[in-house]
Amino acid sequence: MTVRAGREFLAVPGPTNIPDEVLQAMHRPAVEIYSEPLIALTDGLLRDLGKVFATATRPYIYIANGHGAWEAALTNVLSRGDKILVLESGQFAMAWGDAAARLGVEMGTTAPDGSVTLEPVYCLGLCAVAPSAMLNGRLIGRLDQARLDALLAEAQQ
Repeated sequence: MTVRAGREFLAVPGPTNIPDEVLQAMHRPAVEIYSEPLIALTDGLLRDLGKVFATATRPYIYIANGHGAWEAALTNVLSRGDKILVLESGQFAMAWGDAAARLGVEMGTTAPDGSVTLEPVYCLGLCAVAPSAMLNGRLIGRLDQARLDALLAEAQQ
């Protein structure tokens, strides 16, 4: 295999060397999106995608960035009001959970080491002793920061 250096251009991540053959191909006029050749190509791709994914109906494709793929996956699997648990393993995981929350999915989180899990609940029946929580199935009322810290430290042992 021969590797050619090409010209250097700023591309993210980059810089990336682009061979002259690729640059020349990029200088061709754009294909008219409603032209017969592109319609035929799209129909063939959709037919083949249906075979690859064994779909009963015609597949639907659309153009999107990575966040568009997140939204498609979330909306095809979850419904408004469903609950998910997100492992707090970094910005990517939390952004995924935030995307789900924007779609009406309730999000709980778990610390990276698995020591603490927060889940949304509707009512613990402890309004008279709020703020309250449930820790390992035990109802706890009259929480303040010091008591919460002590309970979490106890739960981690």
